[in-house]
Amino acid sequence: MAKRRLPVVLTETEQTALLAQPNPRYITGERNRILLRVFLNAGLRLAEAVRLRWRDLDLNSGKLVVREGKGAKDQTLWVSEEDLELLQGWRERQAQKAEARCEHVFTSVSKGTVGRPINRRYVQEMVKRYAKKAGIAKDISPHTLRHTFATDLYRQTKNIRLVQKALGHADLSTTMIYTHIVDEELEGAMKGFRSAGSGGESQPLRSHDSWCSQNSQVLQVFSHGHGRDRITGQAPPTVLGKNQKGGADSFRIYAGDCYGGRA
Repeated sequence: MAKRRLPVVLTETEQTALLAQPNPRYITGERNRILLRVFLNAGLRLAEAVRLRWRDLDLNSGKLVVREGKGAKDQTLWVSEEDLELLQGWRERQAQKAEARCEHVFTSVSKGTVGRPINRRYVQEMVKRYAKKAGIAKDISPHTLRHTFATDLYRQTKNIRLVQKALGHADLSTTMIYTHIVDEELEGAMKGFRSAGSGGESQPLRSHDSWCSQNSQVLQVFSHGHGRDRITGQAPPTVLGKNQKGGADSFRIYAGDCYGGRA
């Protein structure tokens, strides 16, 4: 059997550069920046982002429900406070442009099509255009941003079943590809450990500059000092993803400025 090809993912620097491309002074720039953040911070598929309706997003709690995602299953995710603020601002600006409340979160703002769901092809081309402007040499797509989300989440939590839940994968083997990405990074780091040019001093391995603080009630994940994003559960980390309030299958993902302090 041929070895499965590892997905392309963005580094933290590349993510920051990509998010810096849309100009929020313009209505299309504001919409596009938030859409990029949703891909990177919640791991939505392109089709899921295009279909996302305001009624499926609670702007108070951050609860986001993906209706009939892959496999025709509903899925619950969570967005951070920072992303909620940006989404609230976008909703007001969107309504002003359309002169009415729109049904979908990400819509066209062009004359004659205002309020209609954003075109998938436009989103694909938009991601590639911004990547080129950001100097990213990789051939990326909206799905690359989903891969990046999953990889960063695994780097920080080391909990592959939580990543599986976040992505909505029915089979864990589908999710296991992200462990191989991190394994390759570890291989490269260890081969260069104490190598010539390092000054002969021990260099601590750090996974994406992140650290975890956990107890029996809460697991919080921080990155680069941005402690707003977190993954919480009402059970020990070994069974993270289950809590009493939401039921055995409920879990929370607060994804926003966690991966690199995105502005």
